[in-house]
Amino acid sequence: MRSHWNLDDLLAYLATWSAVKRYQAGHGDPLPALRETLLPHWAGAQRRLAVEWPLHLRAGRRSSDA
Repeated sequence: MRSHWNLDDLLAYLATWSAVKRYQAGHGDPLPALRETLLPHWAGAQRRLAVEWPLHLRAGRRSSDA
């Protein structure tokens, strides 16, 4: 799978992770600091970069005996 995200799209995705939610509950929100760290490397908050996820499928069919 492939998409093109700006920096805010990436941060919104990270905000859905359960590990981030647990960290936020105990320590505060790490995402604003991460945004500031990534921004110079992203070359502008609205720049869109390719984001890719490997996608693996296992397909099969149940036998009619089951």
